[in-house]
Amino acid sequence: MNESEVSLEPLNLEEVRDRIRHLAYHDALTGLPNRLLLKDRLGVALSQALRRQSLVAVLFLDLDGFKQVNDRLGHEIGDRLLQEIAGRLSRLTRSGDTLARLGGDEFVMVLADLHRPEDVVVIARKIVVALREPFVLHEHELHVTASVGVSLAPSDADEVDVLIANADAAMYRAKENGGDTFELFTPDLSARAAGRRVLAIELGRALGQGELSLAFQPVVDLATGETCSMEALARWSSQDRGPVAPAEFISVAEDAGLIVALGRWVLRSACLQALPWVTGEGRRPSLSVNVSAQELQHPDFLAGVAAILSDVGFPPNLLQLDILPGSQPERPERDLSILGALKGFGVATAADDFGMAGSSLEALRQFPFDVFKIPISFMGGIPGRARDEAIVKSAIRLGRVLGARVVAKGVERDDQLDFLRYHQCDAVQGYLLCAPAPAESFGPEFFG
Repeated sequence: MNESEVSLEPLNLEEVRDRIRHLAYHDALTGLPNRLLLKDRLGVALSQALRRQSLVAVLFLDLDGFKQVNDRLGHEIGDRLLQEIAGRLSRLTRSGDTLARLGGDEFVMVLADLHRPEDVVVIARKIVVALREPFVLHEHELHVTASVGVSLAPSDADEVDVLIANADAAMYRAKENGGDTFELFTPDLSARAAGRRVLAIELGRALGQGELSLAFQPVVDLATGETCSMEALARWSSQDRGPVAPAEFISVAEDAGLIVALGRWVLRSACLQALPWVTGEGRRPSLSVNVSAQELQHPDFLAGVAAILSDVGFPPNLLQLDILPGSQPERPERDLSILGALKGFGVATAADDFGMAGSSLEALRQFPFDVFKIPISFMGGIPGRARDEAIVKSAIRLGRVLGARVVAKGVERDDQLDFLRYHQCDAVQGYLLCAPAPAESFGPEFFG
């Protein structure tokens, strides 16, 4: 074909300009306004509200459980789900409102020209309820919920960026309260959100600067009195802040996307430090390491565990991964295959903090955990508090029926120890027996 045979239709420059303009201001996946257009429309809504003496609400939505959909079914299904969610949310907006997608699984809704704060509460509740309804895609019934944060202008702020940040902070409180709910912004959240952002930056640095360390706490077999396991516990002593509580920095790590890197550092470091205990002569305790939901769901989780065990030369049959509540498998397809593969490696698994929110009897039915760990929160009420006694005794009996060992955490008094021994709990750990300490505190003589 020569040049004279080629027929080119003339370009419509106006259509090209319109297309480029649209792409600059809209999300390519959902067609919704992007962050740039959202901020522009929010600015207009604020100006109008000042003239009309009305209210503007910003609702920041983050989906609960969306990452698991991507990990289980792939990004194609995940993208389709986002489009369906965008459609469902759009049906809840009025003509003067704006629904935008910021990226990932984050959406923002701007409600203009409101007259009472109660109006936004009604809409926030409708959003939460609407997203509880399942989505059916390619024969998959998908369940996601939303954590929603709400800020109001002019009471909470009268600037675009501050209003969005305030709604974001309120959304994180909804997430911390278990998700599938909404929270209104309060002034304390602004300082708290800023503090968590700074802490996340410092934690990222700490991972590379050697500020993190491990402590180990023995688990004692009640029948023999011997140490049967050592649990690795992450510690952070910040150069600027001093010691940071594990509950605080682990929560920040999960929010900031650092938990996988932190978890791998803990596993590798724990295996290296425990290696002399498990390769020496005499009794060899197992090593117990916590695993969070985000770690378990990471596509490279299994490969990461296998690589660490191989690199360190740690015996897989002496490693136990404590699966935290919320990580335990609610839907068997992927999670159970992961836990089954761990068992194939020889790695034991424990249902950590058994009985707390997020742990599942269905999970226990489908997957044979090797260990149940009774949480510290139940120890304070035994002996003496009938409800706590009943829960602890039931957990011990259930473990026995299912062939799992039961470990009670947080034992601090002799009467607690006597109660657990009488009811034939398998093992215990806590300050009564031994406080967490660095690996060098436990020499060969400790294990006999």
